Amino acid sequence: MRNKALQELETLTNQLVNRDVELKKTYETLTLALTLCSIGVWDLDIPNNILKWDSNMIKIFNRNVSSYEDFLFCLHDDDRNFVSGAINKCLKEESRYDNKYRINTDEGIKNIHAIGEVTQRGTRFTGVCVVIK
Repeated sequence: MRNKALQELETLTNQLVNRDVELKKTYETLTLALTLCSIGVWDLDIPNNILKWDSNMIKIFNRNVSSYEDFLFCLHDDDRNFVSGAINKCLKEESRYDNKYRINTDEGIKNIHAIGEVTQRGTRFTGVCVVIK
């Protein structure tokens, strides 16, 4: 009985290790695809107002931010109210976000297309962003 339990435990451990390896491969492939396409990924923890950007977002914006307010500061003055209103509407309705706007960077003004949605019962706002050329 004990040997059978140990064999089952070993089998389950091997399955977990294999899944972990596959997950790492998938993550590496996705990261490469996003990098090659210059697509940034963002995630806002709504209750705690913590905004996380991947390395592509940091490259696009030429800076890192940690909050929603920091993000708004990056926006072109003429787009700030419009973007803020669109995001607030999306958060309130828990609907899909699809917007184009301009940002100020050290390299000048960039045109951005961002798509996202509210997830995890309204506690996360996650999406992607790309520079429009």
